[in-house]
Amino acid sequence: MPSDYGDLSRIALEAELDPDELRARRGVSTAGYIRGCDRTVMNGTAARFAGVELYFEDLDRAREFYQAILGLQIADEERGRYTKLDCGSAFVCLERKGLETYPSRDKAVLFFEIADLEAAVASIGPERFVHRAAGWAVLHDPEGHNILLIER
Repeated sequence: MPSDYGDLSRIALEAELDPDELRARRGVSTAGYIRGCDRTVMNGTAARFAGVELYFEDLDRAREFYQAILGLQIADEERGRYTKLDCGSAFVCLERKGLETYPSRDKAVLFFEIADLEAAVASIGPERFVHRAAGWAVLHDPEGHNILLIER
């Protein structure tokens, strides 16, 4: 039996089922899970969001934030260079600034769908949020990247 959110998402998509419904049928808890994109269409081509990479001056501080505050688990890591975090069907890669071969100067925003916004805000800590509105809230990681939680 698949044991994690990502495995069940793939099975659900192949069977054209709702991933959350399949998880409920199999008794897999999604409490505290931040859901990634399962599939999308870009210019008529089916695509699945794979992940996002962010650059940091202080990689250790970033890793601690994403693990301790958001509860993401390390999928792969090369200490001092990058940390790849598991988000079920997608990933967040934290990379130390200056090591990338294709730097980005653009603003970055990570969007995560969640089932219960108020519960997530309470769990993370209301003081960490820089903006809250009906159905969504924003907090910053240690270097100011926006993390937007959207209630689905």
